[in-house]
Amino acid sequence: MQKVLIVDDSALMRRKICDIINTDKDFQVSEMSMNTQDAYNKIVENAYAIVVIGLSARMDVLTFMRQLQTLENRPRVIFLTSSIAEDMQTIRQAMSLGAYDYVYRENRLHGMTDKVASELLRSLHNASRGLPAPKHAQPVDPYEATKRVREMAQRVSQKLDRSVDTTVHRDVDKDATATSSGMRKDTLIALACSTGGPQALQVLIPMLPADLPVPLVLVQHMPAGFTDSLARRLDQTSAIHVKQAEDQEVLRAGWVYIAPGGKHMEIGKDRSGRPMVSLNDKPPIGSLKPCADLMYESLCHSDYKEILCVVLTGMGADGTKGIQMLKKHKKIYVISESQDTCVVYGMPRSIEQQGLSDKVVPINQIADAIIKKLGD
Repeated sequence: MQKVLIVDDSALMRRKICDIINTDKDFQVSEMSMNTQDAYNKIVENAYAIVVIGLSARMDVLTFMRQLQTLENRPRVIFLTSSIAEDMQTIRQAMSLGAYDYVYRENRLHGMTDKVASELLRSLHNASRGLPAPKHAQPVDPYEATKRVREMAQRVSQKLDRSVDTTVHRDVDKDATATSSGMRKDTLIALACSTGGPQALQVLIPMLPADLPVPLVLVQHMPAGFTDSLARRLDQTSAIHVKQAEDQEVLRAGWVYIAPGGKHMEIGKDRSGRPMVSLNDKPPIGSLKPCADLMYESLCHSDYKEILCVVLTGMGADGTKGIQMLKKHKKIYVISESQDTCVVYGMPRSIEQQGLSDKVVPINQIADAIIKKLGD
């Protein structure tokens, strides 16, 4: 029987993790700690096969992993994370220091689901048998992944017979790249997200190249007053332009337009026939304002020939009806975020259940999928 040490700063979570592990006759929880320093002291005095750590802001896991490297008999370390987007950098560094695996769990406040329990026990068995770490245990750093996106963007540019500089740096001349002649006037990206969306966007948007050849319109369920700061933060960390959308604003390639909280966003045309943002104060739809369904439905009447729809983490099913209607009028391609990286697997699940998803990938692979599709 393999001895396991549990580390979590929540007494309730320690008990829940313990109950899950003790259902398996191959493992026994011998000790529990509320922080990594206490855990390290226990490891020095006792032998454990595996350590399970619940990640939180108060857990200094990198110091802990470095301390373990000084020991001859080191236990295998498995992390539990409730936000892969927020914990990605920590997990990646911990993996480089010898951690074995990580398991995504639902929001800490909502306990541990059967799926999480199954994933945790499977990881424990793999670790106890000395099997190689699973492939998913190598989370992709957004900035390293951007290198692949840049290479793909260059291939897209070559297909379009354009010459563009896809180097992603903060000192890039955004205005120059945004007006690049490599734009595709017949295509638009329309993205929807809700709960967990801000964290997901902080992974996805910085991975997009400055010279993205199409505009991207985005509905994130947020109250009034919050979307502008979200847009500013994303703009500071991304090569592509990011801004809160303004009424009557003409859409441009290389820009991301976030619907303002408390406003509905539709895509219409100006007097010259150019695609533009149209904001309105129509009543909430299903308590949502902005509403992704309304945005997608408005695109049925646009001049865009193809809409690349992206649906990320979020509660409910906003976006499904709109995409269903859009499919009747336009050529569409739908990318949905996989359950593994969703904070709430609601909106993407609805898209998949209705058979609308063309591609299902984790958040750190969506930029690759977008660029690849634009190059088809």
